[in-house]
Amino acid sequence: MKMYKCPHCSEKSISIIGKATMNIKYRSKCKVCRMYYGPPYRYSALLLLFICVIFTIVYILKIESWVKVGISIVLVAIYYAFNILVMPIVKK
Repeated sequence: MKMYKCPHCSEKSISIIGKATMNIKYRSKCKVCRMYYGPPYRYSALLLLFICVIFTIVYILKIESWVKVGISIVLVAIYYAFNILVMPIVKK
């Protein structure tokens, strides 16, 4: 499984699941140096704003409920994929 470097100790101690679930509300702790890390606030805020706007637009539209659920699942997948592929890890 791919591991990511901690911004404090530079050890590969952050799992792919840990990186995917990073958010600005909770700080994560490195397993090696016990220091906190997380995503930068700007990236996370813009991503959450984008997801919320799309989510609101989808639920305002008059479309089938199964389509709304499908789009919601895709939005959640985009959120986690963005965290894994693009979101940098910074010191907290």
